[in-house]
Amino acid sequence: MTASTVTVDATVTKSIPINVEVITDPVTQTSRKLYDKATTGAQWYFEQWEDLFIEAKHMALGSGSHATAAEVLADLSNAKVASDSPGRLRLRLKSLRWQDELLAQSAQALGSIPGVNLVETNTAAGSFLILYDKTHFASAEELISSLTVA
Repeated sequence: MTASTVTVDATVTKSIPINVEVITDPVTQTSRKLYDKATTGAQWYFEQWEDLFIEAKHMALGSGSHATAAEVLADLSNAKVASDSPGRLRLRLKSLRWQDELLAQSAQALGSIPGVNLVETNTAAGSFLILYDKTHFASAEELISSLTVA
């Protein structure tokens, strides 16, 4: 806490204690919230432009890929976890966007793993929806680690 001296007239001088934190904290917190919103929005727009670029690239080059289902499974540790709840996991790999045949082969390989009940794909997003047995895999991390080893 700091003190500020205020002179009312030549005969009266008053020292008023001022708590700088009380004045500056709301401004600082508001500024921080605005900054966080702006950076989150910028990140979202960056991801959208990146998605559009990848889509345009796949459309221009065709959807042929030289990757194999085994390579996709090995790369699942780098996948973005788009959704995770017990027994349900959505993994997204941008490199699999519009790769219909590769997604289907990878889904078949994933479905053959014990404890995996169902695998659905989304070619537009390049994602797998994996429904798994919660008693077989305690967590999504355990499932992902077993997928990358398989």
